[in-house]
Amino acid sequence: AAPPPATSFQVPEMLGRDPSRPIGPSVELLRSSVVLLCGASAESFCLGGDPSAAKMADGSFLDGLVEFGAVLRSLQQAEMPVVAAVRGACRGGGMLFPCAAGLVLASADATF
Repeated sequence: AAPPPATSFQVPEMLGRDPSRPIGPSVELLRSSVVLLCGASAESFCLGGDPSAAKMADGSFLDGLVEFGAVLRSLQQAEMPVVAAVRGACRGGGMLFPCAAGLVLASADATF
C-alpha cells in the first residue's frame, strides 16, 4: 500500500496576531494527511499568544481561548499522525503543538 499523504502546516510565530490566519490545521486535513507542524522562523517555533492582540477589556480574548481549545482537541483526535518539528524557542501557548503531537522532533537549538 502507498504511504499516506503528508502535509506541512506552518504554526504562527505569535498566536492571535493575524486573526485571518488559523492557528492550527483544519479537521479535514487531520483526517486525510500526516501533518508536520513547523515554525515560521529559524529563531522560534511558536512564542504563544500575542499580548498586544489580547483584548481583555472587551472580552474578545475569550474567543481566542475557545479557538485554542478547539485546535487542541482536533490535534488530540487526529486520525492521522501529527509530528511537531521544533527549532528555536517554543513558549507559552505555543507548547500546545508539541504537547498534542504524537511525535516531536526537536533540533539542538530548540528550547521549551
